[in-house]
Amino acid sequence: MHRGTKYRRFPDWLDHWLQHRKQIGLLSFFCATLHALYSFCLPLGRVNRYEVVNLAIKQVLANKSHLWIEEEVWRMEIYLSLGVLALGTLSLLAVTSLPSIANSLNWREFSFVQSTLGFVALVLSTLHTLTYGWTRAFEDSHYKFYLPPTFTLTLLVPCVVILAKGLFLLPCFRRKLSRIRRGWEKDGGVKFTLPMDHTLAQKTSHV
Repeated sequence: MHRGTKYRRFPDWLDHWLQHRKQIGLLSFFCATLHALYSFCLPLGRVNRYEVVNLAIKQVLANKSHLWIEEEVWRMEIYLSLGVLALGTLSLLAVTSLPSIANSLNWREFSFVQSTLGFVALVLSTLHTLTYGWTRAFEDSHYKFYLPPTFTLTLLVPCVVILAKGLFLLPCFRRKLSRIRRGWEKDGGVKFTLPMDHTLAQKTSHV
């Protein structure tokens, strides 16, 4: 958008990163799947059994026959639901990355799945982490050795990306981006530049 054209090549570092988006997406799906499998296996661990026993002992000592914390119940239900939705969206992205599926989609469908659903998956994953952390980011007891909880560190990059995406969705930026994607040029012409050579000077033609 700064250059005002879509006909100029991206910088090498950005072009190199864009070429690896598919691999990064598949890696995120793999990590999300492992995370879900590990979460299913947590109740089978001995640590979880000790926690259940300790909670039951505390309930008996407190002489409480019914222990129900409304906030904790809703928090767990919400972050589990968001996690399932995020994993389902990432599964769609992974399936459409297969060559046989990708070749059967037209450009509009493929762009919607990879761009729109990709952003939806990022938002769902971020909300999943936020509801998991809840208010623990503001409690001093979770700052061991004066270090923040791990979930707060993982939220830095996704929140920056979501804020940047929201900024570009504003009408003042969205209209200009739409015009550039349709071929609009800031200087009013399309420039075609030949590769530089030691014996040839740079030639530029205006259309």
